[in-house]
Amino acid sequence: MLHVRSIEDYQKIKHTPDKLVVVLFSAAWCGPCKRAELMVNFLLNPDKIIFMKVDVNDLDLLPDTFDITAVPTFKFFKDGKLVYKFSGASQENLENGIKNNI
Repeated sequence: MLHVRSIEDYQKIKHTPDKLVVVLFSAAWCGPCKRAELMVNFLLNPDKIIFMKVDVNDLDLLPDTFDITAVPTFKFFKDGKLVYKFSGASQENLENGIKNNI
């Protein structure tokens, strides 16, 4: 999982062609975020998916964080466009989001 530390890197990765980009918006103090990160580690598929993690406290000015009302929140992008989103550490939602958008 890529840990994004700049808005420029985030935008570049988010627009990767021909890949599903799954972004975990989290915070260091968030217990469920740690569980969500562990879930992602079991689903890594570098051929079709890029997983990245954004700490909302570090990149709070990132435009995609403006509608984050809870952490963890996952957003799924294809060619830079949002295709799916959910909040919480749900393995089922994560797997369905990948399966339906890959």
